[in-house]
Amino acid sequence: GAKPQPIVLLKSVVGGLDIIENSATLAQVAGLKGGKGSFLSLRTGPGPTLKEIERLNEGRLLIPIMQGDPEWYGVIVAPQGADSAEAIAAACKFDAAAAAQMSEQTVYKGPCRAGWVARRWVKMVVD
Repeated sequence: GAKPQPIVLLKSVVGGLDIIENSATLAQVAGLKGGKGSFLSLRTGPGPTLKEIERLNEGRLLIPIMQGDPEWYGVIVAPQGADSAEAIAAACKFDAAAAAQMSEQTVYKGPCRAGWVARRWVKMVVD
């Protein structure tokens, strides 16, 4: 079964905002049914039975970091008001300055929310 899985940042990817070039760019929650109670669950790992961290609304920006399996993305969720990849990277502390302090692989611990979302409700957007 699925188990919780942290979001891991690779120093080589994060350095100099390469994270943006190497990971499709920005993504957003898209295609939800709409109406009351329509949301995408951010979970602790790639699986529908894992603990829900947050409920994301249509249009919420994400940065895809990891591909768990064909059905799930590991993402960092943009804080409200951050509307470009650079703004999100700075707000979420995975910009070039953060990369300089990182080991080769670093589990992302915040300050932004991170977790796993079902891929079918995520659409790539160009920043």
